[in-house]
Amino acid sequence: MIDTHCHLDRCGDLALARDHDLAAVITVSTDHARLAPVLRLATEDERTFAVVGIHPNEAAEASDPEVVAAIEAALDHPRVVGV
Repeated sequence: MIDTHCHLDRCGDLALARDHDLAAVITVSTDHARLAPVLRLATEDERTFAVVGIHPNEAAEASDPEVVAAIEAALDHPRVVGV
């Protein structure tokens, strides 16, 4: 089984969230502040992957050149599987 959408960066118990029966976990960043933690989590565990982007509630960030550049740079990360 694969958890296709979670927010490990907001999880208090990573061991529980990364259930041993899961083949993979895809953790999702929702804004610029959560981008680095999500990438770090994807790097720490071989079953964890990341999706990067901006949640519609944070849409104002989408016009910030720094945020756009950070998301574009993250697309080259080997653990990023979606935007």
